[in-house]
Amino acid sequence: MARDLEVKVTDYVPEFVTLMRNAKGGLVFNNTTNALSFIAQAYQKVWVSFARGTMRVPGAKLIRSRGPYAGSIQIDDSKPYEKTIFTDFEPHKYIEQGHGEIDLKPGLLAGSSAREGKAGPYNIVAFRHGVPTSQEKGSQQTTRRDVMPISIFNLMLKKTREADAQKKAGVSAKGGPSVQLTSGPKPENRSYKWGARLDNKVGRGQRSQLYSRYTWAVGKYAGMVRMQQKTGAAKRTGYITFRVVSHASPANSWIVPPRAPIPIRQATVDFVDKQFNVEDILRQAVERDLS
Repeated sequence: MARDLEVKVTDYVPEFVTLMRNAKGGLVFNNTTNALSFIAQAYQKVWVSFARGTMRVPGAKLIRSRGPYAGSIQIDDSKPYEKTIFTDFEPHKYIEQGHGEIDLKPGLLAGSSAREGKAGPYNIVAFRHGVPTSQEKGSQQTTRRDVMPISIFNLMLKKTREADAQKKAGVSAKGGPSVQLTSGPKPENRSYKWGARLDNKVGRGQRSQLYSRYTWAVGKYAGMVRMQQKTGAAKRTGYITFRVVSHASPANSWIVPPRAPIPIRQATVDFVDKQFNVEDILRQAVERDLS
């Protein structure tokens, strides 16, 4: 992606280069540098807010992007009187530029995580589901679209607790939560100890995509597991469903509908300029340095 969200002193104070050359005694423009850093950080903060969905680009839908995009928004401060705010997150272009209809099926079957079966390549795609408590006020996840209904959340907890009780009583060898036992760069290198699952009757017949007129063969939450993951001493719980895509999958089953462009960068510039009047900040900083 182009690094095109820039803040330059010369854009707001065109005579700055001349002023700097005429400055006596090797003057250092500390106030100007600090003002540039302040503005760049404001741009970064607002852009991240748009990316996370805590702010809305005027006239557009909330973006509600997860961590990788928001975390990729950086500041290049390698030049003393110029700051560049940018992202190297490739999918960003689909937000900024919009896109037409996208069929995910070919890419999933040709990707690095695809596997080869007797009938040809297939892929197992994991979908994570947020919990209702992530909707609480003040949470960073208040705008997540993938939060499951409270009834589904309670049913999953009930099933896993029942399975844990049966294991403790010696009735079953299978506990409630699922656990990943081994990891690896490819799916076939990983192994799991599966726990309780929601059955295929949960949410049956719900339409997955109004745009493509496709209806799931099973419900959205069918087969969901409560996955326990451990990173060092920390434990995390995720709620995941797995779906298989192959050449036998219906033609319209993995379609992403068209999306209008969202001018997130221009919205960032407009918001910051309105809040702080960037030109005034920079001119005042230059004047303080020259006084």
